Amino acid sequence: MRIDVEMEWRNVEASIIDEVRSIHAKALERLRALGDSESVIQNFLETNFAREQRFFWKVLERWNDLDQSTDSRQTLVLFDIDETLGAPVRRTNIPNEFRTVIRPAAIPLLECLVAVESEIGLFTTRGTFAVQEQLEDQIHLGRLKPYVSVDQIYGRDGRDKWDTLEATEVQRRFGLIMNDLLQHDEQLYYSMNGGDFMKLAKLVLIRKRTKDRPILVVDDLMYPSLLNPQSGMYGVSLLGNRREEGEARFLLSPF
Repeated sequence: MRIDVEMEWRNVEASIIDEVRSIHAKALERLRALGDSESVIQNFLETNFAREQRFFWKVLERWNDLDQSTDSRQTLVLFDIDETLGAPVRRTNIPNEFRTVIRPAAIPLLECLVAVESEIGLFTTRGTFAVQEQLEDQIHLGRLKPYVSVDQIYGRDGRDKWDTLEATEVQRRFGLIMNDLLQHDEQLYYSMNGGDFMKLAKLVLIRKRTKDRPILVVDDLMYPSLLNPQSGMYGVSLLGNRREEGEARFLLSPF
């Protein structure tokens, strides 16, 4: 089974344009208040819309790369939350509290994945119990709830050490990453941070739990680009050459 990405995009393109405008409404007001031309405003919208398009296409095209000898209906797709599916934003009327803005392409993308019988999970540094509560709350993750399997929420909590393993050790012991990439690209290795190593360590536990099931991981960190398809692990990294060029940080504005 393959997804016709172009057709799926055409079906949702108009709604995503509307959602981009809605999410960035305040930024557009500020641009106009500062006297920026309509061409500047249009460029701002097009930049944010293009980021959503890349996100949508990148995930579905990677899904199509899954080994077709596997039963793709059993694929588990794990999404990071912050700067991937959504972003925390301070609430203006309640001090010290935030809400989660879901990115424009997120819901249409999840609908496509569920339609091909993938299971959706969350792989986040937010607390596991906090995420479970936020899925019940419309100002946070409530819009995601119809698509997410409650059995596939992997976050941080008091029982989870999130041990940091060196990438080379993850490869040697578990084969989850493509070691050739690390051996021939030291810059790639040193561009990884503690978040990358923590999530690689967590993936070891997830891999043990899910056995041979194919897993597609989507995150705004570097590690997904290292995942080894031979281990049944596929990745989508939302980073570009510079963070601003990638598909992450969809709320990035000129302010």
